[in-house]
Amino acid sequence: MQLLRYAQEAPSRLGVLRPQSDVLAAITGLLRPAATEILDVLADVGPDRPVAVIGDGFSRSLPWPAVPIGQNEHIVDRISWVHEPTLELIRTEPTPVPRLTAVLDGDRGHTLRWAKEESSWIVKRRHGLTFDPDVDNQIGTDPFLLHACAHGIADPVDPRQSGLVVHNTFTDTPLFLRASDLVALNAVPTMMVLSACSMGHAGLTWEASAMASPVTDTFRASGVAAVTSYLSPCSDRSAFVLSTYLHYRLEGGATLEEAVRSTQLWAKRSSDRELRSWVTSNTTIETLSDPALLRRAGTWGTLSVSGW
Repeated sequence: MQLLRYAQEAPSRLGVLRPQSDVLAAITGLLRPAATEILDVLADVGPDRPVAVIGDGFSRSLPWPAVPIGQNEHIVDRISWVHEPTLELIRTEPTPVPRLTAVLDGDRGHTLRWAKEESSWIVKRRHGLTFDPDVDNQIGTDPFLLHACAHGIADPVDPRQSGLVVHNTFTDTPLFLRASDLVALNAVPTMMVLSACSMGHAGLTWEASAMASPVTDTFRASGVAAVTSYLSPCSDRSAFVLSTYLHYRLEGGATLEEAVRSTQLWAKRSSDRELRSWVTSNTTIETLSDPALLRRAGTWGTLSVSGW
């Protein structure tokens, strides 16, 4: 329940978001639909296999572990292991990944320092390099979760060329990995979670989120037992701006004024003209201090989930 406590305290830690109950209500209202879909996917793996959930998209979606899913029950109560660096503001070392669970973090290892080592496994295997036999045996014989954090790239002409971007530890650069590469390596994930909201954080346009579906279809056809892609909560333009602002405040330690200015500069670099205009008109100290006010300023898009 430590995560839940951090999620509840996070708004007060920011100091500018008030009152706390209104903040949680506004944010959890955005997150609940996507959170329910994620739980449905996780349940498909089975109770005998612990599931680890990590990722940039989740940590941006403050505070999704605290989203209520039933009477006196929250998401964090239903998942075996979660590491949320944005919520766990004080902790620097991750909780050990449970036995029989392997996680490849596809967001280039930015979320967790040690995630680079796990995502580099696929790079090492692809190039025939030596690697930790314990990690290889675990991933090679047990179901594992590939959390791609939606740096997925779809090829509409030839879906077989669709794939993901993972981190290349040796060169500290992204590596594009086709779905067919995973199949050839006999490393087809048991389950994949593609978080399309991170496409915006990756600097892509809003329209690019539509690429999540063909990427999902490609990997499903490759034999992945369970695949889901979702837009959460960044399919809502106001929530996306809020999550970016919180990123600057929480991870960057910026002041209120600095965070507002950084958010506006971030939007100006976007290729989405509508987003640039929307942020210019609606991203102010007043709106960012009140998520409900920001939400009333206007929304864009709807939650989209690609099923099985």
